[in-house]
Amino acid sequence: MINLNSVWAVVGAVCVGSTTAILPSLFADYRRGRRENRYRWSLHFYELSSDFSGIVRQFMHEAGDRLELRDQEGLARLKVLQGNIREHTSRLALLAGEPVLSVAQKIRRHSHAVIQACETGAIKRASEYSEGPYVALDLELDNFHQVVRDQIGLQKLGQIRLDA
Repeated sequence: MINLNSVWAVVGAVCVGSTTAILPSLFADYRRGRRENRYRWSLHFYELSSDFSGIVRQFMHEAGDRLELRDQEGLARLKVLQGNIREHTSRLALLAGEPVLSVAQKIRRHSHAVIQACETGAIKRASEYSEGPYVALDLELDNFHQVVRDQIGLQKLGQIRLDA
């Protein structure tokens, strides 16, 4: 006759053994998934901020030419680029922390002031721009690069270049 106590002991041992074997692998899979998601979000954030930076540099290049010329075609291109800056700022709002978003919004505001300077030659908030909105935009772009590196966790620009 089979002893029920020994059956329950064997069943209990199998359950405990399988649980102790399965739980660490489940936790490892969970941690690996979180790490992959964090990497994926960091990579997406880095690509988005890199695109944003490229658009701002293109805007600055176009604006440098348009500050003297003031032609309508150039202003239309600047406004399209400013629309791209606004779009990327709203996309950064979904991924970025407060410092990055704050700097991106300042860049957006400075780009508007640059367009005002190209259109009319005058700026509404001239007291904000002692050296002009173009210089403020350039300084804010440098600040943007720094806060993006801080958020990603890369302290040196060389690390970004080596990883890319």
